[in-house]
Amino acid sequence: AGRRALERNLDIQVQRLEPQLLDYQVASLWANYRPTITSSLFSHGQTNLPADQLQGGVGASANQITNDTMQWNAGYNQNVRWGGGQLLTNFNNTRLETTQATALRNPAYTSNFPAQYTQPLLRNFGRIATERGIKIAQLNSEISREAFEQQVASTLQQVEIAYWNLVEARQQVEVARESLGLARALHQSNRVRVDVGKVLA
Repeated sequence: AGRRALERNLDIQVQRLEPQLLDYQVASLWANYRPTITSSLFSHGQTNLPADQLQGGVGASANQITNDTMQWNAGYNQNVRWGGGQLLTNFNNTRLETTQATALRNPAYTSNFPAQYTQPLLRNFGRIATERGIKIAQLNSEISREAFEQQVASTLQQVEIAYWNLVEARQQVEVARESLGLARALHQSNRVRVDVGKVLA
């Protein structure tokens, strides 16, 4: 009876989903502090006419300059819990191959590694401010679980009370049937006695 009541109670089925939704909300808030890693690959080719005689090309294409550029970059981004700041880093790499006659290095490689950290000094500073939403969501999740357990316990208690009331009602029906049978037997016996008394009189 308790299992059927829990399976068929729509309020319990709805409230059973609420803790899961709040857990997803907590997980999404924690996801703000997971690192994000990015990467990109870029290739570009360009052909131009030289601006003067010093910029002429080499080989068969002396009357034009061809530049082939390839870039491959990687980035790291993360919100910091303990201070409420944000860390941004990138590792950028470029390869340039050209037909320009005056190029000192061909192909030429350049790399840079910029890093930036942003830290609020007043508003949203510190771990308490950054984790406030997470703590609230966790407390709401715990409250929802307690409310769900309380509703399940209350429903089971009501089902148990109703079940034993039904058992008692059925037993009272059986007692009433037995009493009715005894009353009918007594009535029949009294009728027989009355009939016998009439005969003897």
